This record gives sequence, structure tokens and C-alpha cells, in this order.
Amino acid sequence: MKNKKLVIGVITIMFAMSAVYDLFASNDTFKSVSPQEAVQAIKSGNGSLVLDVRTPQEFHGPLGHIKGAKLIPVQDLASRVSELESYREKTIYVVCRSGMRSRSAARFLTENGFTSVINVESGMTGVNHVQGAPIEK
Repeated sequence: MKNKKLVIGVITIMFAMSAVYDLFASNDTFKSVSPQEAVQAIKSGNGSLVLDVRTPQEFHGPLGHIKGAKLIPVQDLASRVSELESYREKTIYVVCRSGMRSRSAARFLTENGFTSVINVESGMTGVNHVQGAPIEK
């Protein structure tokens, strides 16, 4: 009976610690915007960069890519971050297929000193539903 209580106690503590970690880990230092907000801002031509972090096959695939986007697959971002140096103080919109890889890339960029990083929620899947989005296929 003591072992059962101990196991239940340990499991309870592990779940509590996991919840606390998730609470703090979700405090991202970047902003996320809807596909509509991103398209509107990108079309305004404010000198921002669209960073697409998908694979080359996805970039040239059925969802297309945002016109003028720079392709750096998320798995290559750490080794190619120097290519983004001129955007350290400018706005970077990060996009992928669904918004998950771009979230990781946005977190990486902000942790490495980029000051205005914006994740595009729903990624290219969402952007493809925005009327007038500047998509190249």
C-alpha cells in the first residue's frame, strides 16, 4: 500500500512539474498573427522579410510560397542564420506548412537576438485561404 501511494505521489508531482514547465515554456518572445494579418502586412511592402522554413519540395509544392520569400529549411536555420543578419532589427514573418515549424524557428531567432519576429499561424495552409495572397506556385 505504501508503494502504491508513493507511486501515485511521484506521478502527481511529475504532472504538476510538467504543467509548470508548459506554462513558462509557452511564454514566447515573438508575436503570432493570423494569415490574414500577415498577408496584409506583407503586401504593404514595409521592408520585412518572409522566411519560409519548409523543405524545398514543400516550397515548390502544391501550397506554393509567398512571393519573395527566403527559403531556409528549419533544420538548416542554425547553420544559415548569418544569411539573415541584415534583418536582425527588421520584421521577419516566419511561415511553414501549418505553423508548428515556424513557431520553433521564430523562437530560435528571438533567442538569437532578432528583435521583430512574427510567426504566421496556420502557415501556408492558412495563407492559401486568404484572398489576394501573393502566392507563387
